[in-house]
Amino acid sequence: DSVCPPPAAMLRGLKRIVQGGEVAKGLDDGQRVFLAQVVHFGFPCRARCIAYDPIQQLLAVGTQDGNVKVFGRAGIEHLLSCGLRGDRPGPVTEMAFASNKFILVTAHEGGKVVIWDVPARRARSMLHAHDAITCVHVPIASDFAFIGTSVGLILVLDLQPGGRGPVFSSFTLGHELVAPSAVESASVQALALSPADATRILAAWSDGTLVLLDLPRKEILWDYSRAHGEGVVPAEPAVPT
Repeated sequence: DSVCPPPAAMLRGLKRIVQGGEVAKGLDDGQRVFLAQVVHFGFPCRARCIAYDPIQQLLAVGTQDGNVKVFGRAGIEHLLSCGLRGDRPGPVTEMAFASNKFILVTAHEGGKVVIWDVPARRARSMLHAHDAITCVHVPIASDFAFIGTSVGLILVLDLQPGGRGPVFSSFTLGHELVAPSAVESASVQALALSPADATRILAAWSDGTLVLLDLPRKEILWDYSRAHGEGVVPAEPAVPT
């Protein structure tokens, strides 16, 4: 009896044939067969970041390879597939769930943002922030995601724009508002929307700036980073929430 080659050797041989071997010569991309990972069991290797939805009890893991794995209840686990035209998103750097909406927002190297439809196990859309993304915050019961960038900007992503795919809002807020005398913009490190007032957001930059902001008016309500130093705060600061 002939001895069958091991599965790994068979797959390597098949990949050479369909992608780079004699059979593939003369074929266009529509006629070739491309191998891709569609099923994965267990915890992914090279994990870089995680996100958790406490309502649906979902745990997402982003990897250096750009993959996203979601774990649910009773041993349920799924590998999400991008399936979008264009370049595959790179390593995952930040991620956050829109709680109880089955939407996952992931940031990737190169300023790419992917919005995932978790039940469908696929990406809904991929956007470009043009700058490296340093933090992602999706408040509970909100249809918006707040994106912090390496150049000090806070971007707002509308997850439910009504009939269209997710889009970046025209609203932006920069580091120059809170530190106009700075030589260059510091990166945004953390964002947290007030649970008591959705018009206020706490923002922290890499140079130590920490302020409570009024989003609609783009005004500083309280400057924590200066209140305990020089004692300089707005004339009539609002009570922090």
